[in-house]
Amino acid sequence: MSIYYVTGGRQRPNAKGHIEWFSYGKASIFSFDDRNGSIAECATYSTPIEIRPEDPKANIVFKAGSIAKGNLVVCTQTEILTYSLPDFRQIGYASHPWLNDVHHVKVNGDGNFLVANTGLDLVLELTPAGKLVKEWSTLVDENPWDRFDREKDYRRVVTTKPHHSHPNYVFEHGDDLWVSRFVQRDAFCLTNPSKRINIGLEKIHDGVVVGDQVTFTTVDGHVAVADLLSCKVLRVYDLNKITGNDKTLGWCRGLHILDEDRVLVGFSRLRPSKFRENVRWVKFKAGMRKDAGKLPTRVVCFNLEKQTIEGEFNLEKEGCNAVFSILKSE
Repeated sequence: MSIYYVTGGRQRPNAKGHIEWFSYGKASIFSFDDRNGSIAECATYSTPIEIRPEDPKANIVFKAGSIAKGNLVVCTQTEILTYSLPDFRQIGYASHPWLNDVHHVKVNGDGNFLVANTGLDLVLELTPAGKLVKEWSTLVDENPWDRFDREKDYRRVVTTKPHHSHPNYVFEHGDDLWVSRFVQRDAFCLTNPSKRINIGLEKIHDGVVVGDQVTFTTVDGHVAVADLLSCKVLRVYDLNKITGNDKTLGWCRGLHILDEDRVLVGFSRLRPSKFRENVRWVKFKAGMRKDAGKLPTRVVCFNLEKQTIEGEFNLEKEGCNAVFSILKSE
């Protein structure tokens, strides 16, 4: 038996009519039990007014997190919180004026936070107290500070879109630090810019490392496995074909690798009334497939080798409206 945690949030009751950065009113963490299918809300959180955008409708949601030394570290748009497990007692807090639309946080070997600071096209290293240690631009030929102001408090800014790279997940391999880039549809090595993995499908999320391989999701429902030594894509799995129906699967994001064959993948319900530039793929698929937006927010267990579904956990019925990461309890 294993317990898994899902980071995400609850939508506002009137979210259907809002643009994306006004959709979520509460940050939440849910758990599910892979033995009996039980689902429970473990933690809820609301960002303090002074640490979020001045518009009161701005999103409050947990993005992607990680587990280190028995604690769960997770980010809101503008903060980093640490919870002890399994009691979900908040034991740590950090923020920094540059944090805007943060998408992922993980703990490095020094105990510091590696942060995908999406809104400023940066990856940051912060101490547990929120002090800046180092910064990396996620763009090769552009300095984000040509667009942004180092003295500005970006926690108070609703959105800085359009992002030029939209970094959304950081991962390490040996001495190298990598980031998944949504816009470029690739993984980029920050410590050795000559290394790049071109996924070349739809826009990507995640970046889960096992040995010398790293696995990504794409928003339209693919899983791509790449080799970190050769920087080549080894295998691509189409989850749409495995599912075997005509419905658009949803916004695919959130990944946990169970073993060589099986993965857990998160899907967030699509809202057809909110088609935007980043979901143009839905329009094309909807022309060939029916019921776009009908499937609920959920986690699905896929056997990639056998091309089968081995389980499904409907999170939406318990109030979870978005999946950003899937984390296994230690």
